[in-house]
Amino acid sequence: MEFQKRSYLLNCTVDPAKRDLLAGLRAEHLAYILSNQDKIIYGGVIGSADKPPEGICIAVRADSLAEADAFASADPYASAYSNICVDEFQQRIPEKYPGQLAEVLDALAADAKKTTTR
Repeated sequence: MEFQKRSYLLNCTVDPAKRDLLAGLRAEHLAYILSNQDKIIYGGVIGSADKPPEGICIAVRADSLAEADAFASADPYASAYSNICVDEFQQRIPEKYPGQLAEVLDALAADAKKTTTR
């Protein structure tokens, strides 16, 4: 069986007092993102396009929670964050493969049936 990397969601909150740092770090941040595209599933800015960013959200593939946390901490923007939250992420939508959500629903129905027959 081949080992598959897990997905992790990095939710990084920008410290309002450090928002001004982002402009000076942007080139380094983008270079970091470009050099790690093979790990990134998707990512983007949290907040309205006409206001300073409230945060950054990036989904990455990594071997462990520690590796995903290290990825977030190594981002040049990390010095402007007040909080970095890294959690394992289970993609459901869009489905990774046809029938994925139906399988989850079937499993829930089976669990409910077990509970009611006890």
